Amino acid sequence: MIKKSIPGFRHQVIDSCLCNKCNKWTKGKLIDCINQKLYEQHGIEGISDSTFYSDIKTMKSEWPRGYNAPIECINGAYIYTDPDFTIQKDNLSDVDIEVIDNAITVLSQFKQLPIHHELSLVQEKILGYSIHNDENEQIIEFEKQIVKGAEFLTPLYKLIKDKKVIKVLYHSFKSQESKEYIVHPYYLKQYRHRWYLISYCETHKLITTYSLDRILDIEEVVGVKFREVDNKSIRDRFKDIIGITRIADHELQQINIWVSKKLMPYIKTKPIHNSQKILSEDEKGMKITLNLIPNYEFYSIILSFGESIRILSPDLIRDELASKLESASKMYNASVNM
Repeated sequence: MIKKSIPGFRHQVIDSCLCNKCNKWTKGKLIDCINQKLYEQHGIEGISDSTFYSDIKTMKSEWPRGYNAPIECINGAYIYTDPDFTIQKDNLSDVDIEVIDNAITVLSQFKQLPIHHELSLVQEKILGYSIHNDENEQIIEFEKQIVKGAEFLTPLYKLIKDKKVIKVLYHSFKSQESKEYIVHPYYLKQYRHRWYLISYCETHKLITTYSLDRILDIEEVVGVKFREVDNKSIRDRFKDIIGITRIADHELQQINIWVSKKLMPYIKTKPIHNSQKILSEDEKGMKITLNLIPNYEFYSIILSFGESIRILSPDLIRDELASKLESASKMYNASVNM
């Protein structure tokens, strides 16, 4: 639901006045104009002097809170010292406004995103109103799951942007105790509702991945020079794998797979990996090939398809999967004391 942002509306009124160079815009004239527009558009009574001064201060503040507006009061009159300045650089068409509005409305569902607050500020400034979510009016929904560690997203995002070295207190599922690591944070990635920090670890002297749900605390480290890295090289680490886990000594492999007729349409419309190619297909199923580094996530996905999928080659991966299936079968066949 659209909820008018009165501050954003007042800023637009002030801007339209200051862009009109024919008048001498004293504080009194500006307040009168604001009050008139507020009453006409919203049925709201007038504003106080303190509200007016607050609006001017906000407009002069830096992006994203304000507009960096060059407002000065000279001889009792408010002006833009840059005569070409306006908070509305380009005239937005109705279509432009609808596109921006729809995009921000969709993104507003992801309240855990570091830019959620900034999006709201931008929306108020560009469109003059903010979004109030009404579940009865929602027509699109994404999978959302509250996970532990999400509170670190915003501070980590800012630390990465500012290239700050940090100390991470981390408790691995494989360890009995928490440990501290000095890391150079580079990248945040989500996989299956969990967020991960990719960074260079001073202790291990290599690129490491930390799940945010296992981070207990983060703290900026002063006096340590940030270790620069090409951001593309970090993103490229995930091209040859599924998910997050990249095993250092494992190499890229061509994996041939048979897919049953029942599973075919699902694999065609949602490939297992971006390298997937169809080799052949008939009335019984199809053969596909993948080029990737097999990891935990790869085996998990293949196992999830059960009897509808089969590894054809290489033998090492086929045997590994067969071993996992055999272990699962033994577990189900064993008697369990509940």
